[in-house]
Amino acid sequence: MANKSLTFVFWGVIAGSFFLANFAAQHSWPLWTITLAGAVSLGAVVAYILNKQPQ
Repeated sequence: MANKSLTFVFWGVIAGSFFLANFAAQHSWPLWTITLAGAVSLGAVVAYILNKQPQ
């Protein structure tokens, strides 16, 4: 059960960071905010993939 809830957390972080990067790009926020949102998204994707690997 904990693994399933962790999966939802990963997907939530991935979706949230994509939406934040999109919002930042549309409203001309500084480039570092878009880069930071992309880095968080990439980190969540890597963590999700590593979490799905068999132990």
